[in-house]
Amino acid sequence: MPIKIMQKTEYREVIKFGNKTIDTNLIFLIKIFKRIKKGYSPLLLIVGKQRVGKSFIAVYISYIFMEMLSKEFNPKDISKFTFYDPIESIRRLNEKEKEPVIIDEAGSILTKREWYKKSHIALDKIIQTQGYKSNLYLFVSPFAIDIDKTFQKHFDFLIRVDDRGNFKVYQLFKKYDELRPERVIRRMFLEDVYVHKNAVPKKLWAAYSKYSIQQKENMRIDTIEKNTEIENPIERLKQRLVF
Repeated sequence: MPIKIMQKTEYREVIKFGNKTIDTNLIFLIKIFKRIKKGYSPLLLIVGKQRVGKSFIAVYISYIFMEMLSKEFNPKDISKFTFYDPIESIRRLNEKEKEPVIIDEAGSILTKREWYKKSHIALDKIIQTQGYKSNLYLFVSPFAIDIDKTFQKHFDFLIRVDDRGNFKVYQLFKKYDELRPERVIRRMFLEDVYVHKNAVPKKLWAAYSKYSIQQKENMRIDTIEKNTEIENPIERLKQRLVF
């Protein structure tokens, strides 16, 4: 049975992928799966304000991708596909092939304020050298500008989530001979898309939400501890100067 994903438009296409077919008129899905069939690894950047369902869209697209590959997206395996830690993501990306990779809170991992970090450089190299593995990379961040410019050039599609289930898709084109970073990328609007909340199995989304809360709490604690480590020596110095 083909996977049918339809919106209100006259355009329609059937794509064969292994022993499965996808019958859809969503232009961005057609473009993504065609790139994967040709041996590329598409990169998507998903942005939008807090609590509008950016991660839900990432899980939805990943779920369709796994369905196309006739693989089970087991809720117990959510930690194998989702990363909040740049070091852990680098280790695991070397192992993956034809799988979705969700890098949540990407603005914190690839922040422009820490462009010099070894994790930035390593992730940049992995993305450049492992395109042949046909993975699907989904980076989630509130603001696109939070992502370091040296990494922005890799993105193929930009998804802006306006409200729960509603998002706009843009295709990103690169000028490979452009020397000015701010002019390397231009975008073209593709379509408006609506996804119903039942498009993702409830158990899968529940597992993702639980894992996400745990990881964000770990990030919060880690940030507090690091900032405390920085501030403590200064406070101690101040006390010595006073007394």
